[in-house]
Amino acid sequence: MPESPRKPRQRRRQNITANQVVADQVKALRSKRNVSQQQLANKIGETQSTVARIESGARSVTVDELFRISWALDVAPLELLAASFQPCEVPIIGKLRLTPSEAREWVRGARPLLGGDVRAYFENVSDEVATARREAWQRQEQEPLAPHTFRLGSPDPRERYEAQASLTELVLAGVAEAGDDESARAVEQLRSVKAWLDSRAAKEATDA
Repeated sequence: MPESPRKPRQRRRQNITANQVVADQVKALRSKRNVSQQQLANKIGETQSTVARIESGARSVTVDELFRISWALDVAPLELLAASFQPCEVPIIGKLRLTPSEAREWVRGARPLLGGDVRAYFENVSDEVATARREAWQRQEQEPLAPHTFRLGSPDPRERYEAQASLTELVLAGVAEAGDDESARAVEQLRSVKAWLDSRAAKEATDA
């Protein structure tokens, strides 16, 4: 009887460093795109041996090199930082590790980490982002719930799940602003609820 295909598992390497995570992503994406080490080296102005040492983890990747490699491989730097192509847990500090999806949200500025200052995490942004957030809050304050509450009564189950997910996201944004440890735990729970609602909406859309 043929074996059923196995799902890829995230690796857990006890001593892996963030630098090695990036190195693994560079190698995986380069191979996926059928780019040789020499071709990548030519694009970033390095030697093939330098690329080989970076990919093996024998040489740390500088910020300058991270940007150049990202440009050469046509990828956002956060995808290399967040183990998007060779999935594994991303080490942050001590025993704190993130899954690739958690790492992407953290780097994007959408996910504070437990134990940190949630309020500071959302406040320590550029003036442009801060302005955009204030404007978004002002729009929500004017009419935050009406579009979503109307859809709660829809005969379409997909629309009902989407409406519940949108309302959960509004609550999530408000709780995150509180900035204390209890709120951080509530944020985690609300994220789980929203993820489930999103998955249900996606399933309804597929089954339709």
